[in-house]
This record gives sequence, structure tokens and C-alpha cells, in this order.
Amino acid sequence: MKYLHLRLNVILILFFSLFLFVACSSSTGPSDQGNNQNQTINEQGVDAELGDETEFIDDSTVEAAMTDADNENQTYTFNRSALADAGIELEVGEVLLISKVALGRITSVSEGNGEVVVETKFASLTEAFEEADIEWDQTFEFTDEVLENSVMVYKGKEYAPRKDDEACEGLQAGCIGWEFEVGEYTLKGRIVGQGSNAEVIVIMSKQVGNESVAFRAESTIQSIDNYTNIQIEDHETKQFEFGNPNMQGTAKLSLAAAGGGVGPDLSFGPHTMIRFPFTIGPLPVILAVKVRTVAKVEVVSNASATAEANFSYSGNAGITYDGKDLIPNKDQQIENPQITGGSGDLAAAIGLNVDVQWGFTAPELELQLFGNTLVPYLRPEFFIGANLKWGPVCQNVNLRYNVSSGLDLRFLGQNLAQLYETKVVEEKEWDYYSPEDCEGAHSKENQEEYLIFRN
Repeated sequence: MKYLHLRLNVILILFFSLFLFVACSSSTGPSDQGNNQNQTINEQGVDAELGDETEFIDDSTVEAAMTDADNENQTYTFNRSALADAGIELEVGEVLLISKVALGRITSVSEGNGEVVVETKFASLTEAFEEADIEWDQTFEFTDEVLENSVMVYKGKEYAPRKDDEACEGLQAGCIGWEFEVGEYTLKGRIVGQGSNAEVIVIMSKQVGNESVAFRAESTIQSIDNYTNIQIEDHETKQFEFGNPNMQGTAKLSLAAAGGGVGPDLSFGPHTMIRFPFTIGPLPVILAVKVRTVAKVEVVSNASATAEANFSYSGNAGITYDGKDLIPNKDQQIENPQITGGSGDLAAAIGLNVDVQWGFTAPELELQLFGNTLVPYLRPEFFIGANLKWGPVCQNVNLRYNVSSGLDLRFLGQNLAQLYETKVVEEKEWDYYSPEDCEGAHSKENQEEYLIFRN
């Protein structure tokens, strides 16, 4: 019996020794899975699991440890002891996700004077997250603060709108006005915010001696909404949706040119940009709303042209990427616009041609995430052109409407050689004045002469 009892004790001792060895090995042994294995983020709009290589610095640690953030150079400075208190050790090669601040792959880590300085380079959202479902549905309002922070963008530079009291005279708060010199043109405009709606007026004009050219656009923008959904599985983007539900508004375009000479295509001239910054969980997001113009003039002395038209539109404009293909307006087609008041009057001395074109887009939506542009534009486009040619004498007032979008999904892990572009609504064209003997003046063979929007 004593022998049996001793044998049982030995077996129990060996069993518990083996158990403790296995437990210690699994809990303290080396691991190549990173510090954030299976770490999740569950906040409003974000249900996600971090990748094994991702080091996440949450809001409380950002507040306690971060001392400087240089997003332009992708360099971030932390208090070393505060990082240690949070159990964070940053290493080269990790993906660094700093809540509401930045995302990048660490290229260097240096320590000194009680600080840790981290340099990073581009990292995609799919590198940071193994699984993610990110979604928001927002309505934006044109508040005084938002309007005051708007900028004029020209040739890649941003300018704060110079306050134009004359443009906003007699109007209450919620108005910005501006005036800029753009080459030969003077650009004036204003935006009046009315809650979720806005009224926009843009005027481009130039004076050449006693002759002048003026382009004018008046637009109402109703309810800027944005729906976005990003789905990531196994570090790959399975779906991306971006839309402007209930897009609706009006636009009135007019032009008047008496002489003015022959000018180069203005292409995309200056544009006004209104930024709506917000956060979804740890992700900083900016929805930018833009007003753009484009113009071309060929009206020499002894020639003139006037034209105008009204557009109204409504519908659901959006674009979906399903992991393979782009699908414009997956669920609903936007309504064709209603066009009224199309008219024009052109005159020129014998043998002189006239060609005046004016394009306008508002609202143009742009989406940025961590400073990376995913959607360069989703926009309705309005065009009016007046054209006179001889042999025989042909006069045309031509109107065009389109809704287009672009996608740049490099931030979502897609290696794109160039920007995806797609027509959300195929181009619609109307001739409001075209005599019978001028049929085909705006045929497909001549459409390359007609301005189109380019980002």
C-alpha cells in the first residue's frame, strides 16, 4: 500500500509539473504574433480587428504620451515614460495607428531626452486591419464656423477668402464672399449657408478695352449627405461604397461676351472648398464640398454671344467597388435634369467664328481618410456653350449635363496605376437653338472641341 501511495504521489507531481511547464511556456514564451494579436476596436461606426503587426495608440495614450505630430513629414514624438506606462514599445516595421491622428509603417525609432521620435511612411488601411466594417451616414450643415474655414484653391495653393462685405451686404451671418484675380479674369462669388442647404453665386469676368466677357452661375445645394461603407476581410478590401443620397438642387448658367478676344482654355480654374471634418472611431475623416468652374472664349471684335439656361436635378448619386469592379449607382439611377429657359443670341461679322463655353459643378464631394484621398470627386456637371460658324451660317446654343466620379483606392490596398473614373450618369446633351441646315454642328466628330471637366 505504501508503495502504491508513493507511486500515485509521484504521478501527481509529474502531472502538475508538466501542466505548469506548458502554462508558463504558452504565457511567457516568445511570440511572433505582435503585441496586438486579436485586439479589436468596437466603437460607433467601427467594428474591427487589428492586424498582427499593428500597434494601436488609443485616445487616452495619445493624450498622455504624444507631445508632437508632424503629419506633413509623418513624424511623431512621444513621452518615453508615458509609452512605457501604457505597455507600448514601438519597433521598426510595425504599422502604427494613432487614434484620430495618423496611420503609417514605422521606418525609424529614436530615443533621447526622455522622448521617443517615430518616423513613418505610407501604410494602407488594409495593412492596419485584418477585419473591419466601417460605416457612416452623415448630414452636414453649412455653419458659420465651417464657412469661415473655407478656402479658395488655385494651382495647388490654398487662400483664405478675403471678406467681401459687398457680396454679403444685407445678409445675416452665414455668408462668405470672395474676389480674386485669375489671369485675365476677376473671380467673384459668395456662399450663403442655410442650415443643410446653401446658395452659391460665382461670376467670372474680364474687360478688354471697351469689350467684356462675363460668366455667371447661380446654384442652390440641398442637403449634403454622405453614406460610406468600407469592408475589409483578411487584409483585403471586399467592398467600398460612397454616395450622396438625395442629391438635389438647381443651377442657372449664363454667359455674355462682346468681343473679349481669343483666350486659352481656363480648364479647371480656382475653386472654393468647404471642409467638414469628423471622426469615426479612431479614424479622422474629411468630407470636402467644392464649387468648380471651367471656361473657354473665342469672341473677337465685331462679335458677340449671349446664352442662358436653368437646370434642376435630384436623385441618388454614388459609386460602389465590390473588390473587382466599379458599379455606378448600384441601387438607384439619378433622375434626368429638367432644363428650362434655354436661349441664346449670337452675332459676328462675315467670316468670324464665335465659340464661348462655360462649365460649373456644385456640390463636388471629396473624401479623405487620414489625409489620403479615396474619392477625388463625385459631382454633377453643368455646361452651356454658344457657337457660330460660317459656311453655312450655323448658330447653336448647346447644353450638357453629367454626373461623374473618381476613385483612388491605394489607401484601401489596391495598387492602381491611375485613378479610376466612371460616369455615374452618362452624358446628356441638348441643342436649344440649332437651325435645320446646321444639323450635326455638335456631332461626335466635333465634340472634342467642347470642354469637359477634368480633375
